[in-house]
Amino acid sequence: MKSQEVDKLGALFGMKIKFYAVKDVGFNFNFFAILLYFLLSAVKMRGYLFEGRFWAEEGRFFYSEIVNKDWVGGVFYIFNGHLEIVTNAIVFVSTLFDLKYAPLVTTYLSLLVQFIPVYLIIKYRSELSISRFGVIIVIFVAAGLPQAAEVWANSINLHFHFSLIVALIAAIGVANGPSKWVSRILLGVSGLSGIPANFLFPVFAVLAFKNKEKERWVQFFILLFTAVLQVFLLVFNGYQSEGREYFSAPQVFLLAPVVQLVALPLFGSYIGGYLADILREPSYLSVSYFVFLFVLSLPLVYLILKSIRGALSSIGVIVFSAFILVFLSIFTSLGDKSMLISGTFGWRYFYVPNILLLIAFLSLSRAYDKLALVFVFFVFINSVGSVGHFIGGPSWSANFCSSCDGNKSIYNIWPHGFTMDLSSQSKVPVNVSSPSEL
Repeated sequence: MKSQEVDKLGALFGMKIKFYAVKDVGFNFNFFAILLYFLLSAVKMRGYLFEGRFWAEEGRFFYSEIVNKDWVGGVFYIFNGHLEIVTNAIVFVSTLFDLKYAPLVTTYLSLLVQFIPVYLIIKYRSELSISRFGVIIVIFVAAGLPQAAEVWANSINLHFHFSLIVALIAAIGVANGPSKWVSRILLGVSGLSGIPANFLFPVFAVLAFKNKEKERWVQFFILLFTAVLQVFLLVFNGYQSEGREYFSAPQVFLLAPVVQLVALPLFGSYIGGYLADILREPSYLSVSYFVFLFVLSLPLVYLILKSIRGALSSIGVIVFSAFILVFLSIFTSLGDKSMLISGTFGWRYFYVPNILLLIAFLSLSRAYDKLALVFVFFVFINSVGSVGHFIGGPSWSANFCSSCDGNKSIYNIWPHGFTMDLSSQSKVPVNVSSPSEL
């Protein structure tokens, strides 16, 4: 017996693409998709596959602070006034190992955690209205998006992956999704693992009010609780708005989504960056500028109109979640907001919205929606060629050995320019007698 699935995405190529699930030979699509994800991860991580890495604040703040704490102080470490409990736990576990192996611990535990939303997409693809071929596209795009380089396999950006988990739970639905307690635990942990996941509690309020589902109210109150807790921690820890210019550049709320959600995924960081420069430069303002902006924003406008027609469908929920994440991330982003209108800055804020909008376009493509098919095709092609892209940094083995040989306590970490200062730490687990063994 053979069961086959015809993927309408193949219409773009003038043919039908078929995936055969041959039960007689034990073919398991879920296993294949999982294997593909980790194979692509190995390609993307080739620069640090065997050594791991500390990424930016992961080493500069989290490791250097948590290494001297017990498990309670480590897991509940407060960074920038809020709680990132999974990041804390991963970094704390890494402090239990010799320093030369600690980056491997943070890197691979982070990779496993960020796989959770990918697994939800694989397992609940039918509820998300995407096919098997669509899942393959999602996996390639997840690894190949320009924005992926900043959020891949590091603990300090896991809060963005947790926001994807929350959005997927909202879109999948209660009846056909994960069990109630699995969803509740995932929502609670997501809300305690940074700020972005908490942006989505209004989505659950709307779903609970419209669908009259008791479980949706439970999910809403879980996220509301974690959101209130995070706000309380921010206030209690004397949260300052330094580095956050909330209303300094209103044009960014229009231009940054066009650049980060259309130009970069469709054309890559090089051409997309050039298009971003045109949009960011005020001297280019003219009729042709606004025509160019309108044309470039068409995929987003089209998707919004489609989602309005099916507001409570999975597409509507996904698009609603994506734009909440986009606008609140821009609103709370650090630094000069105008730099978000670029091909090289602020990628982390737009990674999850890109994945969500791709899922929405894939869902539309199953009905032979031509614009959706074209969009998916170009994003896929661009992503396949960028799977191996990563932001570089110094070799951990050479850096570690050099620091040990010179009795130094400052380590160069990823990306270039970041350092980790352990000079004031007395409990760093370092085997200095044989640094050459790394």
